[in-house]
Amino acid sequence: MTMDTITVTPSTSSVAAGGTLSAIARFYSGGSGGTPVTPDTVQFRIDCATTGTQVRGWTPAVPATSSAIFLDSDDTQLTHPTDSRETFTITFKATQGATTLQQTATFVVVAPARRANLGYPVTMRNFSWLEMVNREWGSEYRAPDHRIYQFSNGRGFDSTDIGETGIYRRR
Repeated sequence: MTMDTITVTPSTSSVAAGGTLSAIARFYSGGSGGTPVTPDTVQFRIDCATTGTQVRGWTPAVPATSSAIFLDSDDTQLTHPTDSRETFTITFKATQGATTLQQTATFVVVAPARRANLGYPVTMRNFSWLEMVNREWGSEYRAPDHRIYQFSNGRGFDSTDIGETGIYRRR
């Protein structure tokens, strides 16, 4: 029987940069639901589709009705240091007699989350707005400045009114 179909299935659709991944190629006669066949030769290669970089050139694999490959950390490194994710392709090429077929599958390599490193330990504290104003202004914050403000409608108020009397009321 003549081989007419290759299916390629990566173990996962995404992998962390420097992680491991496996892929299985299956070879058929009569379509993907047909009869499994064993090709004469099997090769695979890995490329970064995002940058157009070849990660691993054509590498022989064991010919069988299904060939499994394992990608190590060298095969799953980001090819461009500023990219947070890149799309990689695995291409299988199989030959049986005069027939040569190729099939490609994709997976995504994702950079690990970067943590900010300021070189100093980071601590957090919640401040109230009133506390910050009191620290900066001290007793002057509540001291009246004795100004009279007037609105365009003629109504006015004394700046000493801090909510206890007059037109403003505390809630």
